[in-house]
Amino acid sequence: MNVELSGPSPKRVITSFGIGWHKSAVKWKHRPELLGTRGSRIADVGPQEGIYVLYNSAGYLYVGISRAGIGGRLQQHVRKPWDRFSWFGFRDIDLLPSPSGICQLGPPVWKAAARQIRLKDVIRDFEAVLTRLPVKGENRAKSTLKHAEEWKQLKPRKARNSA
Repeated sequence: MNVELSGPSPKRVITSFGIGWHKSAVKWKHRPELLGTRGSRIADVGPQEGIYVLYNSAGYLYVGISRAGIGGRLQQHVRKPWDRFSWFGFRDIDLLPSPSGICQLGPPVWKAAARQIRLKDVIRDFEAVLTRLPVKGENRAKSTLKHAEEWKQLKPRKARNSA
């Protein structure tokens, strides 16, 4: 996914995502820090609303949705035997960083474009979520998150030195 977005798109529900992030790279504190990078941009996606999937080498352990921040929900599961997670966010991530060097999250996309999102777009995005999960089989990556940005996990130490 190499799409740079300039503003909310009415044809998407999933605005950003991260696949296969490591539990060990999260800074677990009062408010977990889930740092991601996309090009030169850095964002803390802990407050991101969306879907998350917890898994380990044996497979999926838990799938959930959070409207109050994925980071907080992951922290509630931290003692479970998962070591990786994927997330799919409903909020845009700013193109330009704040003075702290971290890009901020915007409002959930449905609040900005509620009347413009069509059922077929919701179905397409959720089919893409399911086919991007780390599974073996024929469905792998047949659907795409056409209008979403993929973020790579950034270890907290590197982010502090870059910001």
